[in-house]
Amino acid sequence: AGPVLLQMLVSVLVIAAVGWWLARSVSRPVSAMQQAARRFAQGALDTRVGAPYTAGGDELAQLARDFDSMAARLQTSVQQMRGLLQDISHELRSPLARLQLAMELARDDIGARGAGQLDRAEREVSRLDRIIGETLALARLEGQIPGAEAEPVLLDALIAARLEEMRDRVDSQRVQLVAAQLPSGLQVSGDRTLLSRALDNLLDNAIKFSPMGATVEVRLDHDDRHAQVCVLDRGPGVSERDLARLFEPFFRGDNASLADGQGLGLSIVRRIVESHEGRVSAQRREGGGLAMSMYLPLRRAA
Repeated sequence: AGPVLLQMLVSVLVIAAVGWWLARSVSRPVSAMQQAARRFAQGALDTRVGAPYTAGGDELAQLARDFDSMAARLQTSVQQMRGLLQDISHELRSPLARLQLAMELARDDIGARGAGQLDRAEREVSRLDRIIGETLALARLEGQIPGAEAEPVLLDALIAARLEEMRDRVDSQRVQLVAAQLPSGLQVSGDRTLLSRALDNLLDNAIKFSPMGATVEVRLDHDDRHAQVCVLDRGPGVSERDLARLFEPFFRGDNASLADGQGLGLSIVRRIVESHEGRVSAQRREGGGLAMSMYLPLRRAA
């Protein structure tokens, strides 16, 4: 009985060892492909499974090679699309600039009857120039990872600076810009210029839809992991149907006719915030208006 039990024990140990080895040989390439797919989905388009998982002749190695081939083709396509968008934007800006100059020169020769039409043409050219500028900015953001050269940014100082500059550009009789609460000392890691642009775009959007004499508030809050920068207005708000699409490029909701815009400002906000590993949200306020928030990871203490 003893030798039989020993043989059974040895057999069980051998089977367990072989089973562990087989499971390990299958789980490691599967885990590598899972991690590569996750990084690729997060925007790291240069991610590949790579060796040693692509070197074998089995089905898993073939799957890894197929993934890398697909990733390479998608990366090339996305880069070509971004490059084309930037090239088109650059090519359009030059004739627009020449057209604006030509209209300025024509104003000296045109009579009073044509001045109104010339003013309208200038407004349309300026609007087209803004559209192209925002499109180019979005293309640049999509083509890189802003925040890679991160620096500590004090949010209360950033918000105070942006409000001060915005007050110089806005008629104080039309809208009041206030900081409802700005706790000091909250830091995030990121690109100060890009974060300033994101906040400016939120403020511009709130001001644009605010009625005469309204107040636009900026609030700063936080939890253990994130800071929340919230811009609140008392504009017309948006429908529940449009709420989820506010940060999509070129989207303009039911209230688009109430103010000029191209539907790109909020999409740029989302791209900047996401590049800083944050998120954006929009909520309707009781009594009318919107609360637009940026959630940014707090900088960890050294």
